[in-house]
Amino acid sequence: MPVPTFLRGKDGYVRLNEIKRHVRQHWLTPQGTGNRRGNVIVGANADAYLRFVCDQNGPFEGYGLSYDRTSPLVNVVINCVRANNRALMNRPVLADTIMSPLIGGQNLFLLPETLWFDPMEVYTMVFTDFSGAPNTVRPIIHGRKFNLRQAPPSLAEALVKRKSLRQQISTPYFYTTDAAVALAANVRGQQATITVSEEGHFEWWATTFWATGAFDWRVTDAASGVSFSGSEYVNSTGTIGISLFPYEMSEPVFIAKNTALTLEFDDYSGGVNNVFLTLIGRRIYEDRLA
Repeated sequence: MPVPTFLRGKDGYVRLNEIKRHVRQHWLTPQGTGNRRGNVIVGANADAYLRFVCDQNGPFEGYGLSYDRTSPLVNVVINCVRANNRALMNRPVLADTIMSPLIGGQNLFLLPETLWFDPMEVYTMVFTDFSGAPNTVRPIIHGRKFNLRQAPPSLAEALVKRKSLRQQISTPYFYTTDAAVALAANVRGQQATITVSEEGHFEWWATTFWATGAFDWRVTDAASGVSFSGSEYVNSTGTIGISLFPYEMSEPVFIAKNTALTLEFDDYSGGVNNVFLTLIGRRIYEDRLA
């Protein structure tokens, strides 16, 4: 949500919001790539480790992700260094499911919750290629920069305290299947699982896919048998359903920690069908709630 330009004070008068003077659109690119464009070469079936660092002039709030890549066959893990290198996903996810593969912000993948950087805070991304050939990636975190060194201390302190506290309670989070899904040709009812771990609850907002061919899928609570969906047909071969066009939930679904989801798939591709599925949402850390 944009910072409001005007605020109404307790006296009823409308005034310019002082924080507006100190906020700017900002694009955070990886540090130390050795080139101005931020291009990083990921070796065939190898890893590339990238650092995103907020400068000391003030915090950064990321609201969207995009990247360029040579091949879509690359995974990514995002980690918060300050929180003991805490990952924002249960295991590596296909980058195309959470990062729009376009530069310039067209159809930008919007995070379910913003990603907050305190000054000098570091997040990392680890890209892993599985295309079998060198892969060039160029990731960008889109957001806004609060240049607070020149702002009145009271304004800066209140903003940073509020945003930093929220980041401790909940963060963007991504769940993919516990193991890779390769559907046998024309199979019916092949199962996979997603386990919401004990570290926190999960609020499911949207789903993205990338697959070799068409399939149906269904999801149920493994313990109670309660169904979250009927059969949903997906014809996702790198277009509809990836991060550019997520399947958004009409009502976000709360999934308690230590819950296992059972997924069932039917193949309609007629061949081996590799399905990459990511649940988009946020993790809620109950132990940090007041």
